[in-house]
Amino acid sequence: MKFKDELFSPYIFLIGFIIFCIIGLTGKNYFGEYYKSGISFYTVSYIFLIISAFIVGSKINLNIKENYLAGIILFLVVFFTFKRFGYYSIILSLLALMIIIMVKKNYFSIYYKEMYIIGLLLCFLNILILGKLPLLNPEIRELSLTPLFVLGYTFVLVSNNFGILKSKYPYYLIFPIVSLLLFILYGFRTYVILLIISTMITFYQVGNKQKTFYFGLVGSIITIVLGYITVLLLPQNWKLNPFELLWYRFTFTF
Repeated sequence: MKFKDELFSPYIFLIGFIIFCIIGLTGKNYFGEYYKSGISFYTVSYIFLIISAFIVGSKINLNIKENYLAGIILFLVVFFTFKRFGYYSIILSLLALMIIIMVKKNYFSIYYKEMYIIGLLLCFLNILILGKLPLLNPEIRELSLTPLFVLGYTFVLVSNNFGILKSKYPYYLIFPIVSLLLFILYGFRTYVILLIISTMITFYQVGNKQKTFYFGLVGSIITIVLGYITVLLLPQNWKLNPFELLWYRFTFTF
């Protein structure tokens, strides 16, 4: 399928990544009070490596066997989570393997309602164990990123999309709305943004372009407001408005 005929073509990732880099790097000059101007060699190398890897990967079909691919995924899960979760990262890798098997056997497609409820319960149980809302308590926000939350979030995210695909209007709206409200309680914009993008793609794939636009618009507003609220609850005093705070977070990556 040609790029011009598909809004969510894989090349959208490349374009989005380039736009993200431009916004972030220009912010280094705008936020001169917080960042040093200029671009380091490592930053340029990082951007070049990501773009090159994507272009090469989109042109070459490696034909990796499923067993090898599962092994690579498990290795990456342990590699990127070991620093944060320690030996719990091994548990996360086993959970990742379980989710891969469940997706392969179409469990999420068949039992999407049950999986969704389980995911919600796990995320709420995580909050109950913490004893406080991460949104209102910045000091425990990082502590809320437990294996329990990771499993619950994955269940909710995947089954949310199947709920939209397999349920009828207006019942399928329950899935993204409840999911959005749940993840707002954790105060992390990243997880909210992932849910918004995933839901937009699903709406678009089922031919509902109007809801794709409206959900994206509402999601963008919620993301900006959420970011502003979370910053207001921090002990530091910020002089930036909501849009500048969002721009600042882009720049923080570099």
